[in-house]
Amino acid sequence: MNLRHTMTSPVFHRVLAVLGLGSAFLIMASVFSPDRMMAQNAPTASSSRRPAPVVESTDPHEGLQSLGSVESATHVVKIFATEGGPRYSIYTNDGVELGVLMSAEQVNRFFPDLQLPGTDFSVPTTDELAGPGPLMIMDQIPQVAGW
Repeated sequence: MNLRHTMTSPVFHRVLAVLGLGSAFLIMASVFSPDRMMAQNAPTASSSRRPAPVVESTDPHEGLQSLGSVESATHVVKIFATEGGPRYSIYTNDGVELGVLMSAEQVNRFFPDLQLPGTDFSVPTTDELAGPGPLMIMDQIPQVAGW
C-alpha cells in the first residue's frame, strides 16, 4: 500500500479526528477540573439582591402536635398537646373559630354546653365509689319441693 493512499483514505481521517478530539477532551478536562472550580462560591445574579423578608406565621397551632378532634352537633373541638397540658380550639361546624388553645377549665367556663371527654374533675360521691348497683331487682324464688 502506498503512503499517499493511506493518508487520503477515509478511515485514516476518522482515526485522526477521533485522536484529535480525544486529546482535546483530555486537555480541557485537566484544565477545567472540578477541584479548581467551586460552584457554591461563584457569584450568581440572585446573590446581589437582598433576601426576601421572612414572614412569621400567624397560625397559633404551628409546631403543636394534634391529639385529634371531637365533633358534636354544633361544635368541633380540636385538641393539641402543649407543655402546659392539652389545649382546645373550638370551632363551629361551619369552621368559624370561637376559641383558640384554651385550657379545659376555660372551655368549661366559656362553653358549658360542651362536655369534653375526660375533663370531669369533680369529686366522686360515696355511691359512685361503691360501684354499680344491682343489675336486676327480683323477688325471692319460692322453694319448690323436690328441688
